[in-house]
Amino acid sequence: MVSVGTIVWLSSELMFFAGLWLPIANMPATLQHISHATPLGAAVQALTDSAQGHWPTWLQLVTMAAYAAAFGLAAARWFRWE
Repeated sequence: MVSVGTIVWLSSELMFFAGLWLPIANMPATLQHISHATPLGAAVQALTDSAQGHWPTWLQLVTMAAYAAAFGLAAARWFRWE
């Protein structure tokens, strides 16, 4: 069973890469690339582009779709009501 501490640690890492504590534009280039490959980083960029009147890029949409498919399949495989 996954502990609450693990979930909190993982969510804080995802929020960091989404630009919550440090704007993505101020991150080093390596961290910017990692940020764009995380689900929250791609979602924030897609929402920012949409709010500015632009379409999200295909990479952002594919990133979010891939994470949704992977985690959806994992949930279908391992989650069971007990």
